[in-house]
Amino acid sequence: MNKEHFIKLKNRYEAAPINQIFNPTININLGAYTLKMKVTKKLYVAVPAAHGLVAFKMLDDAAWGAASSYVLDVFVFTANFNIDYLKPLKYGNYFSEGKVINQSEKKINVESKLYDNKRNIVAKGSGLFMKSKHLLEI
Repeated sequence: MNKEHFIKLKNRYEAAPINQIFNPTININLGAYTLKMKVTKKLYVAVPAAHGLVAFKMLDDAAWGAASSYVLDVFVFTANFNIDYLKPLKYGNYFSEGKVINQSEKKINVESKLYDNKRNIVAKGSGLFMKSKHLLEI
């Protein structure tokens, strides 16, 4: 396990402007990534539930983090990502977990799950990630 690499990933992730809106917290391990976030009413659509982008962000970010744990030199990007929404997200605390399923030289296959505070699965995602040309610095 490369703690220095995980610190770089955490610093870059937390510095991203979009994360100032969502204020997630993360935990990184080799091949696995956990993200926690509070859903507030500011994220609701016209009905009392959060916009689907919240679930997408949490699932995609957890998958991205798991894939990134293996790539030491550059950022990875989402090449493809699919989601199954099972329940609407309402006000409260949620967490997502991403786990690397397999990888090749060019692609990393990851699955992620989104849970409510009672550990009920509210959405699932899976996707492929690839290396970018952007160096991982900081």
